[in-house]
Amino acid sequence: MGSQLKKLLAGEHGGDALRNTLATIIPGVVVACFWKLDVAIVVSIGALLASLTDMPGSRADKWLSAKWCIPSFFIVSVTTAAGLHHSWTLVPWLMVVAFAGGLLFALGPRVSLVGILSLIVACFTIGLWPVHALFYGLGITSGAGWHFLISLLLAYYAPYRSLKHALQRSMDGVAALLKTKALFYDAHTSVEKAYEELSAIHILVSEQQDQVRLLLLRESDLLRNENKQGQQWLQQLYCMIDLYEVLTAIDHDYDTIRTSLTENEALEPVQKIILLLADRVQMISEGRVAVAAAANQQELKKCLNRLNGLLNNTHTAAGEVLSATMANIHQILDKIDQIGFVANRGDKNILSTETVDYTHFIPAGSVSWKVLSSHFTRKSDVFRFALRWALLFGAGGVAGFLLPDFRYTYWVLLTIAIVARPTFAVTQRRNLQRIKGTIIGLMICLPLIYFIDSTWFLLAIAWLALYGFFLFNQPNYTISVVFITITAIVLLNIHQGAFQELLGSRAAFTLLGAALAILGWFLLPVKQSHQFSKLKKAVIQTNQDYLDIIVSCVNDQYVNNQDIRLARKKAHAALASFSEALYQLRREPGSSKNDWSRELQFQSISYRANSLVVGIALSLTGSRSGTNALSQIRPRIDYLKSLFRELESMQQNSRNIIENQTYLTNEG
Repeated sequence: MGSQLKKLLAGEHGGDALRNTLATIIPGVVVACFWKLDVAIVVSIGALLASLTDMPGSRADKWLSAKWCIPSFFIVSVTTAAGLHHSWTLVPWLMVVAFAGGLLFALGPRVSLVGILSLIVACFTIGLWPVHALFYGLGITSGAGWHFLISLLLAYYAPYRSLKHALQRSMDGVAALLKTKALFYDAHTSVEKAYEELSAIHILVSEQQDQVRLLLLRESDLLRNENKQGQQWLQQLYCMIDLYEVLTAIDHDYDTIRTSLTENEALEPVQKIILLLADRVQMISEGRVAVAAAANQQELKKCLNRLNGLLNNTHTAAGEVLSATMANIHQILDKIDQIGFVANRGDKNILSTETVDYTHFIPAGSVSWKVLSSHFTRKSDVFRFALRWALLFGAGGVAGFLLPDFRYTYWVLLTIAIVARPTFAVTQRRNLQRIKGTIIGLMICLPLIYFIDSTWFLLAIAWLALYGFFLFNQPNYTISVVFITITAIVLLNIHQGAFQELLGSRAAFTLLGAALAILGWFLLPVKQSHQFSKLKKAVIQTNQDYLDIIVSCVNDQYVNNQDIRLARKKAHAALASFSEALYQLRREPGSSKNDWSRELQFQSISYRANSLVVGIALSLTGSRSGTNALSQIRPRIDYLKSLFRELESMQQNSRNIIENQTYLTNEG
């Protein structure tokens, strides 16, 4: 736990948390000293909320956030403040803002964050109840502008900071993937369970590698051959993707591998080797390259010698499996050593000499009116969510009017904005995290307020808690809620008093907002079953396309590395999307009554087929020519085609079942 906290403090989140905390506190202190406390609060709130829209990214990403955030904050703050004095317009306006904010989910995570935080600006406006709408809006906007001024200056001073941290996170993900792969060599873990665990980590690693691609491949200056730093990072990305490919590839089904390795008593040492390799990747990620090369070398060598001894004494089919497994281990070790070499500023060139069009590898995403307007249809999940948000904010606004004696009813709206998300699983998870974090935070606040009289000491606690909120906002939302609850309660108690009312309102209105967020999903659900069949079809199609490219290379006796890499990326992305949808679908209300065995089997076979295709690709490129001659590729291709036919049959049958379940749910 201590090492994880130390890594968090030293990482990107730690630096951003310190920057955001200072950018929030400093303008507030300066304005309070030279002007008014009320104005200082508004400016600090603007800076605080703007910082939450500012995701890690490149200079272009920072500009995009600023261009969306600053005008949105100004419009929402001014119009909401003006609506406070015309109560009959407030609820309709809140519904309009919520609907517009929901539609921004169509434009990707960066812009959708602006939509969420614009809603939160409206919530804070109701809580502060400003007298002068324009002055209030200028205060919020100046706070937001101050934050982005600091953020952009730092982005130009250290333009590739996010990229370096993204590369490190990607390496951490590969280390976690290795540990998950070790489950396949654990006799006490079922293969299906191991595949289920693999799907979760596969989603994470896929997202991390996409983030690196997004940050690196859009920087044309870095991709020039004369840019040594850019070429080093590009080589590091290639090494990690190649390692990911080797980790994904198999030459035999895991059932066969387990049976064979158990027969020759090699299962346990293979699992131990994989865990040792995971530790080595983790050390490289932490910058301990020299240590990584020697740390577990002796133990690793001991396990490899044991496997060599077992291989020499095995002359059955199990020996072939063990030989392939050992070849795979040596390949993994070679790729890890390459990563360590490149990370240590080596000049070894592992990039292909052929011309590569990197634009094909950049994750898709477009911020345009055309993309947004395409979702103006009731069939769109984004449209349904935007409409749900609008109705929830209307209900929350009415609740505020029905409870005029309570000052903190805006916390209902605040909770809805924070926890309500398109899918049920995410909404439920954030709900539980917010409730748990709020309760813990309130319990911590009780002794703080009762036993500490010093205002300055309480302010120091609030500022420290604010730093904790920023630090844990991305890595652990529950802990961040604990810290922001402490910050809010302590500061409001200093400013307004009425501690008991604060505690009661925070608990009651958080629970009410959480309940409305869940009810909203039942009112206008976004069900994964609507697109599930398409996602399964995409899994089959992308993997078939991947195999077709390999077959074409075999027939033409020409290997196009770029086409193979691009096909592999699309296949992995389709698998990740399907796995995420299956995770969401299994957590929707009533899902526990369904039999998910066929869907889990489809997932398992899909990963098996993809791994076998990757194995053939490695054989084709010569990476495994010693263990798999090209003459053996065609029988494996035929076997894969039979797997694809099985997947197509399963996809057709499950589509009928899910569509029937959806019909019954809608009828009910």
